[in-house]
Amino acid sequence: MGVGLYIEKLKIAIRRRLSHAGIVDITKAFQGYGDTPLDPSKRPFWMCEYVHADINDRPDTDIRNKAETILFQYDMFIPAGKGTLTLSEKEDAIRAEFNPKSDKRFISGDGAEGEVTRITARDDINERYSRRTLLFYVRCYPS
Repeated sequence: MGVGLYIEKLKIAIRRRLSHAGIVDITKAFQGYGDTPLDPSKRPFWMCEYVHADINDRPDTDIRNKAETILFQYDMFIPAGKGTLTLSEKEDAIRAEFNPKSDKRFISGDGAEGEVTRITARDDINERYSRRTLLFYVRCYPS
């Protein structure tokens, strides 16, 4: 399986878990890479997804011989002035769902497997919105 496809399958597996856990409605409040930007004035909460990997500089080769860490970035937003309690609650739910210190750290979907080894967070507040960025460090394992 090529690296790009492997990562795409992991992204879908993460989205499914976020949705099934009731953390985010991926049909209404989720913006994946390349999706039409969401209008923050019309949303009480929304989430954007990014992946940080060197897949463009490598040929799309079989990943079986390489295990690597890929960063999955999830930016959570709420409109400015709404407080950050919603962001804290969502972060807590996500950390519980993908806890690196439990069996919940394992991600799998359609032949792709990974393990969340760490989750970090940082905040950004401006006049339009409050954002909390979560970085998932996912160690990929070949299937």
